[in-house]
Amino acid sequence: MAIGVQLRDEHGRPIEVLAVDQFALENALPVFDNEAYPYLRLIDPYGDTTFGRYQMAAVLPELERRLAEVPSKELEQVIGLAQTCAANPHTYLVFVGD
Repeated sequence: MAIGVQLRDEHGRPIEVLAVDQFALENALPVFDNEAYPYLRLIDPYGDTTFGRYQMAAVLPELERRLAEVPSKELEQVIGLAQTCAANPHTYLVFVGD
């Protein structure tokens, strides 16, 4: 399984697609049982998980905390995309599962 990340517009069209090592990203994200990450733990490795602009207020701190625990260039790139999502209405951060 592998997870990709995209920033999409309100019509579901990709605005930006991250070119990351999808397996490295999956290993950097918390597992489902890790309740310390109420949002990130819900990323579905087999389906798409979509977060909207207002959810970035919760997702960004989780990403930053996870980056401090598990240094990863993939997480750094996801944080950049999440910041773009937080700053722009009608955008969505989508984790694309296998």
